[in-house]
Amino acid sequence: MVEATPGANVTLASVQFLVDGVALGVPVTTAPFQRLCDTTLLTDGPHTITAEGRDPSNNLATSSVTVTVQNGQPGSTDPHYLDFDGVDDFGLAA
Repeated sequence: MVEATPGANVTLASVQFLVDGVALGVPVTTAPFQRLCDTTLLTDGPHTITAEGRDPSNNLATSSVTVTVQNGQPGSTDPHYLDFDGVDDFGLAA
């Protein structure tokens, strides 16, 4: 999940998320400004995620971050990671 949080006293009309310059779905027009990003559709390695926020007057502000994707192979013994956010978290092991 990718998410953009506006600063204090900032009103956003929409946020467009991009991965390596390619739109990740349509702009999100309601808070929370978030979009699911399926990393299995991306190659392993570095990618740039950008959030383009527009205010009601259509002014644009952007913010980018570089992330490294490392998808494990199905059935592999590669380590798997969980990221707990503290809300309704649980894990099961087979």
